Amino acid sequence: MSSGSIVEDCDLKVEVLDGRKFDKSPEGICILVDVFRSTSSIPIILSQGAEYVIPTRTVKEARELRNKIPGALLIGERYGFKIVKFDYGNTPALLWKTDFSHRVVIFTSTNGTKVLNKISGAEAVYISSFINHAATCSKVSSAEKVQIYVSGRPDGRAEEDELYADFLAADLEGRKPDPHKVIDKVKHSSGARRLRLMGFEEDIEASLRFNSVDFAVRYLDGKIVRDT
Repeated sequence: MSSGSIVEDCDLKVEVLDGRKFDKSPEGICILVDVFRSTSSIPIILSQGAEYVIPTRTVKEARELRNKIPGALLIGERYGFKIVKFDYGNTPALLWKTDFSHRVVIFTSTNGTKVLNKISGAEAVYISSFINHAATCSKVSSAEKVQIYVSGRPDGRAEEDELYADFLAADLEGRKPDPHKVIDKVKHSSGARRLRLMGFEEDIEASLRFNSVDFAVRYLDGKIVRDT
């Protein structure tokens, strides 16, 4: 991925941008990508029954919000690890096994929720990864312009986000890339190596269950919801 790269079909223009560095107003429909792990975890949480997810930029904001919403769960991480006194970490392997039926989830992460806050004023904002890829494509394919924002990491780029963003852009463009080849590259990416070193190897496979969630996920009015 090169920051600001553009691919075009006859009607649809797709732009891939570095969300941490981008400082302009978002344009058109925006898609947030944070494969390891926020934009994989959020579709999983909703597929496991959560009513909606409220993203926050800070841990303090998340804790204060839970005090106002009885029964809400706190899920999140800082620099990869579960936050003290949160109910769950940002851990797809565990989230797949958890029932969130009828619960409100408050979610914060090191990178993803910060970039989401930057693009929240766009025409529409979707949350996507390999988990809900086809559903996302179906929702945005009729748009005139799509901007894909990769979340990256505080210390620089996230190879897995760039691989997925380019795959998503190619699919929207109509080039029909091979998902299995891209997923194999992600499994051998720097982000995957980092998760293994941190003890989260199971999260790699859990984040790469291609099209295991059959609905698009949208940020709308301060909440992240199913867009069916």
